[in-house]
Amino acid sequence: MFATIDMGGTTWKLALMQDGEPLVFAELPNTRSPEDLDRLPEALGSLCQRAGVASCDGIGVSIAEFVDPVAGTCLPPGDTHSYLENANLEAILHRLIGKPVSVDNDARCALLGELSAGVAQDFKDETVVLVALGTGIGVAISARGDLHYGSHSSAGTAFGHVQIDPQGPLCACGRSGCAEALISGWGISERLRERQGFGESVLAHSDPLDFRRLCEAVRGGDWFAERALEAFVSDWASMLAVLIQVVDPAAMVLGGGFMQSADIFIEDLKRKTLGKLWRPQNMPVFRVVAEPKLSALRGAEVLARRAAGLAPRPNSAHC
Repeated sequence: MFATIDMGGTTWKLALMQDGEPLVFAELPNTRSPEDLDRLPEALGSLCQRAGVASCDGIGVSIAEFVDPVAGTCLPPGDTHSYLENANLEAILHRLIGKPVSVDNDARCALLGELSAGVAQDFKDETVVLVALGTGIGVAISARGDLHYGSHSSAGTAFGHVQIDPQGPLCACGRSGCAEALISGWGISERLRERQGFGESVLAHSDPLDFRRLCEAVRGGDWFAERALEAFVSDWASMLAVLIQVVDPAAMVLGGGFMQSADIFIEDLKRKTLGKLWRPQNMPVFRVVAEPKLSALRGAEVLARRAAGLAPRPNSAHC
């Protein structure tokens, strides 16, 4: 039995996984304080009790931070877990829980999950890119089933901070006009309010004003919402086209919370992406994650098997 933890920016998801499916599941709020870690032994113990098992064999952890998977450390800059910057999370959790632990970045875990038990299973022998669109933007790359980490364990994971518009809004990273500031969940509210005609839209009365409400307004036929979503899709397509031309993947896997509404924009996204490619023949197969909340947990199960010695760990972060 393998325990998995997805340490997201808003909540931490915990599950006991078996062959890519959660047997029992729980959520904890992320208060962004070290005390959050102290709650894990009791929470995991409760999961084991509910599942009728004494303990787990290994623990896999997905976290929304830069990670060195060989050392098990969280690399700077710390974002949603700043107290873990430069900390050896594997060692910390091993001391707390007493089980072997393996840690990796959440986007890479999501790609592992989709390769092992999701929509990318038939592309294990190809080059695959995963893009998670939600509160932030996560990117991961694999080649022939192996994750690509780069020279500093950050290949793909910083792609949300590629500068799209130097005159654009200030990003959380301190620079202006990053992709995340323009087209991710945390920046959408401000971008919508800036658009002409916002006051005439049903969205002017939405609280919260987020991507889910935007999609609801589109489904309701709101003209402003339709045009706003079209603009966001065009910017996403620009970002995907850059990734495709740099990486040349066989498959582009789209995950994250935004994909819960993929039915209303995925075909437009494909068309716009294709139209932005210099070599249209490089257009990959698009796959939309069927269960976005499960991707990282499925990947964390792969990590848990590694922690328990049932699968090989990366030999080097520079692969």
